[in-house]
Amino acid sequence: MIDRQSFDYGNGPSDFVLDVLICSRKPMTSPKQAEFETGRRNQFQVADVSRRLGAALDIVVLCDFDGTIVEIDTAEHILDRFAQGDWRALDQKLDSGEMSLEECMRRQFMMVKVRRKVIVDELDGSARVRSGFQELVDHCESVGIPFTITSAGLDFYIKHFLRQRGLEERIGLVVPRVRVTKDGVKFAFPKLVDHSSVSFKDDIVRLNMKKGKRVVYIGDGTTDFNAARIAHYPFAVRGSKLARLLSSHDIPHEELTDLRTVIEALRRMK
Repeated sequence: MIDRQSFDYGNGPSDFVLDVLICSRKPMTSPKQAEFETGRRNQFQVADVSRRLGAALDIVVLCDFDGTIVEIDTAEHILDRFAQGDWRALDQKLDSGEMSLEECMRRQFMMVKVRRKVIVDELDGSARVRSGFQELVDHCESVGIPFTITSAGLDFYIKHFLRQRGLEERIGLVVPRVRVTKDGVKFAFPKLVDHSSVSFKDDIVRLNMKKGKRVVYIGDGTTDFNAARIAHYPFAVRGSKLARLLSSHDIPHEELTDLRTVIEALRRMK
């Protein structure tokens, strides 16, 4: 299993699977063990082919969650339902550049004082998955391209969302660690690696680029702009704030309403 708490930038589930398979190979001492080892070796070969295909492409896919994988901004939805205070005023400071993403989320969610189950139940009834998500994950896995969610949202809900769909072990996560307390919802964000990064979102793009990877970035919001503008292949949800920002800065990008658009683009990449 992948330990999501120790998930590191740039690693995808395929890396962990391959390591587990290598470490699990043992001398065969019986026919039963031999049969088991044959199945294990076949699994290893499939993983190895997938890994080599992804390595040949040198592509990684980084994808926002709120408003991108799901059609609503789950953080905004929870703030709208449960925040005790003017959280929108902080949003305006974020959009204008007066406040960082991390500081905005910390201050906004200190206004939310409900139990985790209340949040999960509320989002389960509201968050609709965007068309093409499952197909995009399947495609990336089939060709060995790591797929990672980069989100400033609620980690426990994202994990719940993935677990419901059997995807928790197939997708990487770069998200803040979130604790629900009686004093509010508290965030601990990933530390920045590159001093020039604005937030952890563009930080992971830079880290992958330093490793020689070509980065596909998919998002929808203002907080995705710094990551999308430096990515090799930026995608924005059509009509979103990100789409408008990229257009206003004359940054080439592709717009989508269905995530299968990304699959078509990946097939064209060499």
